[in-house]
Amino acid sequence: MRVVHLISGLGNGGAETALARLCGDSHCKASHVMVVSLSRDTHHADTLKDAGIDVTVLGLGRDSTIEDICHAFQDLRKILIDQRPDILHCWMYHAMIVGGCVVRLTKRLRGLKVAWAVRQGLHEPKTDKSSTRFVIWICGKLSRWLSDGIAYNSNSGQQQHENIGYSAACVEVIPNGFAVGRIKFSSHNREKLRAKLSLSNDEIVVGAVGRRHPVKGYNFLIQAFASLAFENPQLRLLLIGKGLSLDNMELAKRLKEEGLSEDRVILLGERTDVIEWLSTIDIFILPSLSEGFPNALGEAMACERFCLGSSVGEVANMLGNDSYLFEPGDEKDIQRVLGRWLGAEAKERERVGNALGERIRERYRSEIVCERYDLFYLNVISM
Repeated sequence: MRVVHLISGLGNGGAETALARLCGDSHCKASHVMVVSLSRDTHHADTLKDAGIDVTVLGLGRDSTIEDICHAFQDLRKILIDQRPDILHCWMYHAMIVGGCVVRLTKRLRGLKVAWAVRQGLHEPKTDKSSTRFVIWICGKLSRWLSDGIAYNSNSGQQQHENIGYSAACVEVIPNGFAVGRIKFSSHNREKLRAKLSLSNDEIVVGAVGRRHPVKGYNFLIQAFASLAFENPQLRLLLIGKGLSLDNMELAKRLKEEGLSEDRVILLGERTDVIEWLSTIDIFILPSLSEGFPNALGEAMACERFCLGSSVGEVANMLGNDSYLFEPGDEKDIQRVLGRWLGAEAKERERVGNALGERIRERYRSEIVCERYDLFYLNVISM
């Protein structure tokens, strides 16, 4: 069973990370022969190549002309004719439209099955650009023609998309998988990196990972943290992700307005060594307003960090305990839940962190996820 993957880009996002892990996992029976990226983002390209996967970048961008887009369509058509896969697996909305149209409009590709990967829940309208909302809507209208099956990474994402018209003909919910043997806590990294930041063992580090975007809920986290910081002088906030640096003037202004100095909020920006930095954190927190299956939370759990999160997407199922949850977009509830666990004994947080690590190992190991993708592909082929 040969699979070619088409993705909107290979940047440092959740869908891209999930694709790279799937293609690089030796447990998969399907042969992942190639990944094609529509855009110029290539963050995961080397990882895929190291796993023996051919990578082709079509190079589209915001400045692409109609001629560029036509050439990209032709290039994709030629790749699929040459590779002759059993399935074209399209990740993210733009790739879902492009891949589906190329296959359906090419006679020589008749019989090629098209699978879609929907990797998110539907945000509040105000957090998405109008162009993004249009692409999501048009995918729903065309899903019965352009796709033979859809894999979601959350039950809530499936329900939300089907409510706006996405096909329910051949559907599977497959969580993200984690290579638990490689993603784990390191006392060496904790000691080394906390020393680099001049953090003592007495300081409690609350950490969050993810790009700076309204849907990630950072403004609510910052408000809640500011209230708690005045009562807890040993409390620090560590933020990792694109746009989470002092170069972001809007963020710097927000921190100043909340009375938070640079020694209370540590901004690391976008990094490729996030797993190492997770070991420095005492409490991981996910303040998102919307999620599918958040990779960052799963990685923190695999590192046996104590974790809190907003009750969105698959977060409740991942954490398995309502006392670790707060309402999305509610800084008072974040303050309440985070404050409660700051008052707990460090040994209790450590016990919970160990249990969360075991939960990831039991439920979300990469080999389990590979088996589910293999079954999904067989179902799509049989349609």
